[in-house]
Amino acid sequence: MTIKKYRILIVDDEANILNVIQHILVREGFECTATSSGREALEIVEKNSPDLMILDINMPDIDGIEICEQVKKNIFLSHIPILMLTGRTRVEDRVIGLDSGADDYLCKPFDNRELVARIRALIRHTVREADRNPTTNLPGNAAVERELTKRIEKREVFAVCYPDLDNFKAYSDTYGFDAANKVIQMTGRIIAGVVMLEGDEEDFIGHIGGDDFLLITRPDRAEDICRKIVREFDEKIPSFYETRHLAQGGFVGKDRAGKKKKFPIMSISIAVVIDDQQRFRNLSEIGKIVAKVKKEVKGLEGSQYRIYLR
Repeated sequence: MTIKKYRILIVDDEANILNVIQHILVREGFECTATSSGREALEIVEKNSPDLMILDINMPDIDGIEICEQVKKNIFLSHIPILMLTGRTRVEDRVIGLDSGADDYLCKPFDNRELVARIRALIRHTVREADRNPTTNLPGNAAVERELTKRIEKREVFAVCYPDLDNFKAYSDTYGFDAANKVIQMTGRIIAGVVMLEGDEEDFIGHIGGDDFLLITRPDRAEDICRKIVREFDEKIPSFYETRHLAQGGFVGKDRAGKKKKFPIMSISIAVVIDDQQRFRNLSEIGKIVAKVKKEVKGLEGSQYRIYLR
């Protein structure tokens, strides 16, 4: 049986650190690519995404925080675990790194055994979560990537629909994990039910994680599917709120900066990217366009969908 060699991208502007980490990991059986340029790191990730990134915060061209944010905002790269390295030891510095999307944090100088242990733990977690999402039992990241890669390679014409819930984090903070999980499960059932009625066996539904879903369908039925998902979501979401919050049109909670604000009743935004000219070359390219359309549709009020035709 062939044992997979996991690929690791090491990004650090200190040549001696690069060499030491690469030597340690190659000895442990990993395949390594190393670069001292943040810009080159992003190019490498987009062309051939690694299984894990080791990323230094202090970089001369693009710093590690920005690299991390760019990787994590692309839905087809966001699953890549990122281990952030830094010489800074303050709690505030670690918080900034984790808030940017890093999955773990290690201060320099580090123990070689701890570095390897943390890498193996991150990869184990990612592999375990990749094939099927435990909340909805829908296909997870790995299955989504395989399905899209297959369609790109076969030069198929398809539409990618990316449903995402608005104000979900605030709802989860206010109502709790169990209530938030039930909303996710309800959303998964709505998407699956609409696709079952409006689509066929060639359509695909995946749950990337959290409140992020993805479905692939034919371009000619994408709009009808999105319209029905939006309508059904808006019909069902009020049952997950307390009567007083419905009467007020929302609730007061804390935003990501910790400031109090009023959040409206949750809505759903769907970014749709259609490529009827078979021009997509890789997952990263799709992810960039989806992120752009997602930002536009989430800027609209209430549940909405927006279609981008390649």
